[in-house]
Amino acid sequence: MPWRLVGDMLSVGGVVAVLVHNLLSWQYGMPTSLPWGISIENPEFKYHPVNIYRLIITLPMLLWLWRNALLMGTGKWLLNTLTYYGMGLMVVTFFDTKTEFIFSFSGEQTVYLLMMLLGVGLSVFLRKESRQATQVKKEEREEKQNDAAGILPSDTRNVASDPIGPEKSREEERRLLQNNSSGRRWSNGLGLVAGTRLSPHDADHDEGNAREQRKPE
Repeated sequence: MPWRLVGDMLSVGGVVAVLVHNLLSWQYGMPTSLPWGISIENPEFKYHPVNIYRLIITLPMLLWLWRNALLMGTGKWLLNTLTYYGMGLMVVTFFDTKTEFIFSFSGEQTVYLLMMLLGVGLSVFLRKESRQATQVKKEEREEKQNDAAGILPSDTRNVASDPIGPEKSREEERRLLQNNSSGRRWSNGLGLVAGTRLSPHDADHDEGNAREQRKPE
C-alpha cells in the first residue's frame, strides 16, 4: 500500500481513538476557579476538565477529515493531523498536571512536539514533491508542443540551448515564400513584356504574306 494512504488511515484512527478515550471518563487537570471547572469530592476545589478540552480539539479535526474525504491517500490527512492536531493537543497540556520528562517538557508534551516537527518535515517534503511533479508536467507539455511544431525529440536539447531556433526557421520559411512569390511575379511580367514586343512583329509578318499573295502574276 502507498505510504500516504497508510499514514492517512493511521491519522484518522488516532483521532478517533483520542475521541473515544476522552468520552469514557473524566480527566482532571490543574486547579481552576473558572465556572466550568469540575470537582472530585469537595465542590470548593475545581479542576480543569482536560478531557473536554481534548474533545473540543478533536471534533473540529474529525469534521475537517470528513469534509475533505477526497484528500485521503494524498498525505494531507497525515500532514494536518501531525501539525494542527498536535498543536491543539499541545495547548491542552498547559492545563493538565505534568511531570518533567526532558527539557522541562512532560512525556505527553514531548510526543506532541515530535508530532509537530514531523508535520513540518512532511510539509516540506510534499511541497518539494509537488514542485517536481509540476516541472515534469511542464517538460511533457513542452515536448508535446515541440512535436506539434515538427521538432524531433533528439533536437530538444538544441532547442533548449538556442531558444531563437524556431523563430529562425519561421523567418527562413517566410523569406522562401517571398522569393517564390517574387519569382512568379517576375516570370509573369517577363511573359507580358515578351507578348507586347512579339505581337506587332507577328502581325506585320502576316500582313506581308497576305500582300504577296494578292500581287498579280
